[in-house]
Amino acid sequence: MPEADLYPLVRSWIEAEFPLVRNGPRQETQRRVLITANLDWIDGGVWMRPDLALIHVHRRRFEPIPTLDLYTIEVKPAGTRALPGLHQTLAQGRIGDFVVFIMPHEAGPGPELIAQARRFGVGLVTFTDPELWSSYQLIVPPERTNPDPDLRDQFLSKALEAEGHTAEVLSWLGLEPRT
Repeated sequence: MPEADLYPLVRSWIEAEFPLVRNGPRQETQRRVLITANLDWIDGGVWMRPDLALIHVHRRRFEPIPTLDLYTIEVKPAGTRALPGLHQTLAQGRIGDFVVFIMPHEAGPGPELIAQARRFGVGLVTFTDPELWSSYQLIVPPERTNPDPDLRDQFLSKALEAEGHTAEVLSWLGLEPRT
């Protein structure tokens, strides 16, 4: 299956079952998943274009304001070398609070890939059937990165504008759109 055909399937799984969001201890939670593989937002940034982006706005009980976490997600099809995909995902830590690499299980998350994912804090998810949500398995949970706030804001602005969700996400944060 071509990589682009995986995007809507992975998007559906993230919207419904993504364990890092679904099982969290949050009081309020909103999320939006965008397909961003073709988003033209940075010059020369081929590795800075995540395939998908999960925007998760949440508030914990004792936090006075909502928090926005950006998960950047790289998806690779069967027949793709896994280690370069992991490093491509790692590069997205410049914009994402969490970076996640999703690949078919048959491509083999071998010991070296798992070790590198843990070493760099890259989330690693495999699936056996992209249409079967129960086949997705979180192998390595992602660790929080320290993204460049200006690049992150630039990416979010372009991605949300392209999909028409800017006002929605700003409202989740208790903000009004600028005119």
